Amino acid sequence: MEQAYPKMTKAQARIFWNALSVDEKRNFNMMMEKMGKKELMITKVNVDDREKISSIILETKEKPSQPSEPFYKLFRQAD
Repeated sequence: MEQAYPKMTKAQARIFWNALSVDEKRNFNMMMEKMGKKELMITKVNVDDREKISSIILETKEKPSQPSEPFYKLFRQAD
């Protein structure tokens, strides 16, 4: 069975990708590779009042209490 990734339009994907720095692009690619290998798990999904996702917290299965890459902190919502 093929991995099902969240869907967005090509235009949305281009805008997202172009907004990232070189380091963020590199970290994003590493994160996607880990997701494909099922080495990550979603530990929390934060939603706003309109029930739209505001952030997703991903952590490695090996160290569930520590984020594995600095890029993952972008998915965390400030407490």
